[in-house]
Amino acid sequence: IQGPYLVKENFPNNPVVPKMAVTKSVVDLENLETIGYVAFFVNESSFAAIFEENMPAGTQTNFYVLNENNIVLSSSEKELIGTDFSVGEHISEENYRQLCENGNMILSGGNGSTDILYTSKMYAGTNWRVINAVPLNSLLRKW
Repeated sequence: IQGPYLVKENFPNNPVVPKMAVTKSVVDLENLETIGYVAFFVNESSFAAIFEENMPAGTQTNFYVLNENNIVLSSSEKELIGTDFSVGEHISEENYRQLCENGNMILSGGNGSTDILYTSKMYAGTNWRVINAVPLNSLLRKW
């Protein structure tokens, strides 16, 4: 899986949509030699839906799927797709390193806003990291 690529749709207003390229080799079943590849583009929103549909209702959770270079591949914050996570979220390199090592961290929201709980998990086989960011006041409020 590679991407995201910004692809101009052939619809009214020609929106630019982030898409992921998914490729798979095709092999000859008699000798198991690769004879070609099949590739297709999947809208980033299909990846995002996996996370968005599993978020608790009423929370202000944001999620970020990062590649091994910390580039945002998918996110609830669409404007960050294709950018460096640390820069977009204004997290220092040291705080980001500690988040990756510890798996979670609470950081100040700044300017009087609520603190944010960040959780991080690396997924083996993809080299992708998923980070969730939840304002503490969202976690601590009574339902």
